[in-house]
Amino acid sequence: MSGRPTTRASTTCSSRTCSRAPTVAGLFTADSDGRFWFRTVLPSFYPIPTDGPVGELLIATGRHAFRPAHIHFIVEAPGTAR
Repeated sequence: MSGRPTTRASTTCSSRTCSRAPTVAGLFTADSDGRFWFRTVLPSFYPIPTDGPVGELLIATGRHAFRPAHIHFIVEAPGTAR
């Protein structure tokens, strides 16, 4: 990373729902200064599987089975690695 803006970068924003299937919320392209902007709604938390070793670990540590609300970003640009 050079610290310089990456122009023509495309950014995919997504979140997951209770179905665990990614929901693409938008595809954005950076402007000539490498900037992009968007508006979104707050995503919801969702459960992780509680069977098998993960469930045993949750019980042993006294943790709940919910991932916090969050969104994912994938940024790609011509001539850069993903």
